[in-house]
Amino acid sequence: MQKTDKAFEVPTLFTTVVENLGGSLVQQLLEVFPEQKPFNRTMINSREDPNAVDWVTETRRKK
Repeated sequence: MQKTDKAFEVPTLFTTVVENLGGSLVQQLLEVFPEQKPFNRTMINSREDPNAVDWVTETRRKK
């Protein structure tokens, strides 16, 4: 699915939760999207994270 997202230029955001405690992103995803740096957040709900909300707003998508 990730390769399809990349091929069709689907906006894709990666986030991690408390990365320093083991919440790291799967390496296979980083290999498909090497240009992307995941946002590390401390809240479970990504809609409460200002970085994620700003990123979605920049894409001009609702979700």
